Amino acid sequence: MDVLHDVYVKILAGRARFHGRSSLRTWLFGVIRLTALSQRRKSRLASLLFVPIENGLQARPIPREENDRHCSDLVRTAIESLSPKQPEILKLVFYHDLTVEEAAGVQRVSLGTARQHYARGKRHLRRLLAREGIAQP
Repeated sequence: MDVLHDVYVKILAGRARFHGRSSLRTWLFGVIRLTALSQRRKSRLASLLFVPIENGLQARPIPREENDRHCSDLVRTAIESLSPKQPEILKLVFYHDLTVEEAAGVQRVSLGTARQHYARGKRHLRRLLAREGIAQP
C-alpha cells in the first residue's frame, strides 16, 4: 500500500509526468514498478541484521535500533571516504530519488561523467562495506 501512496504523491507533485510516449496504463505501471524498486533498494540496508560471533558461539542479537545506528554509522563513514564527486552523485540518486541524468543536471556535469562517478562510487562503497561484513564483494 505504501508503494501506491508514494506513486500517487509522485504524480501529484509532478515528479512523474506522462508524456504520451506510451499508453497511460503502461506509464502508470512503469511508475509503480520503479517506485517499488526504489523502496526495495532503500529497505535493503535497513533490513540487515547483525549477529556478532564471539569465540565461535552465537552472541545475543543486537536490538534493531542499535543495529540500524551501527549500520548507518558504517555507511556514513564509507561514503565520506569516497572522492568528492562520488558521494554527491550517490546521495542524489539514493536519498533524493533522482535519476543519474537528473543528478548530472544538479551537479552541472555531463551525463557520462555522472555515470562514471556513480559506478565508481558504488563499486568503492561495495568494497568498503564488504570489509565490514555489510555487503557482498
